Amino acid sequence: MQSPEITRLQDYLQAKKFTFAVGIHARPNQVDLIVSLPESVVGAKATKVTTSSHQLAILKTRIAQELGLNVQFVILRDPMQQKVEAGLNALLQARFSDQISAAFLSVQSEGKFDVWLEPTIGGIDCRPLLPKVNAAIAEYFRVVGAKIGTVRLVGLEGSTPSASIIMRETKRLAPVGADALKQSLTERGSIIPSVSWLESKLDTLRRRNMLVRLQSGEYVLTEGGLAVVPHGKQRHSSDVERALALGRAKW
Repeated sequence: MQSPEITRLQDYLQAKKFTFAVGIHARPNQVDLIVSLPESVVGAKATKVTTSSHQLAILKTRIAQELGLNVQFVILRDPMQQKVEAGLNALLQARFSDQISAAFLSVQSEGKFDVWLEPTIGGIDCRPLLPKVNAAIAEYFRVVGAKIGTVRLVGLEGSTPSASIIMRETKRLAPVGADALKQSLTERGSIIPSVSWLESKLDTLRRRNMLVRLQSGEYVLTEGGLAVVPHGKQRHSSDVERALALGRAKW
C-alpha cells in the first residue's frame, strides 16, 4: 500500500507540472523520499523537456517548506549512454591510449551527448591530436546513431573538482551516493562531466583506501581519508560543515 507521504508528493509534483520523475519510493529506515529521474532529462538548463540541478535544488527546498517532506533526487543513468560510453572508451584506448585515459558522456538532449576527455597523466600532450580525436569520435557517433555535442578536455576546463574537494564533500554528506554527491558538487560550482566520471574518481579514491563503498552504494571516508581532509573548528572547516549538514538533514 502506498504511503500518504508518497501520494502527497505525487499530487504536488503533478500540480507543479513536474513530469520527469519515473518513480518515488521511501528508503528503508530513513525519513527521506527518493525521487528517481533518468539522466537524459537532467540538463545544464531547465527547458520544456529537461530539468536542471539548480531547478531540482529549488524544488527540494520548496517541498520541504510546503509539504514538510525530505526529498532526495536520484539520477538513473541512461542505458544507451552506458553502451555508447563503453564503446567510445574502447575505440579511444585502441587509437589514442598514450594521450587519452578515458572518455565520459553527459546528456545534452535525447540521443545527443557532450564528450569529456581526460588526458593520460604524464602522457603525450593530446591537444595537437584533437582534430584526429574529434574526427574519430564523430565517426563513431555516426555509426552508433548518436549525436555529438561539445567535446571538452577535462584538464583544461579548470572547474572539475580535485580529489581533496570530492573527499571533503563526501565527508560533509556521508554516507552519500554518487548522484547526490554530483548534485551537491554542482551546486557548489564544480563542473561534473557525468555521474560515471565522478564514480571513476570515487573508485580511484577507494583503491587508495581513502574511502569505502557501502552495500547501499553510498560512500564514506576511511580513517586515512579523514586524516587528509582539513578539519578544525573554523567556520568553513569540514567538521563544522559536516555538523551543519547533519543538522539540516535532521530538521
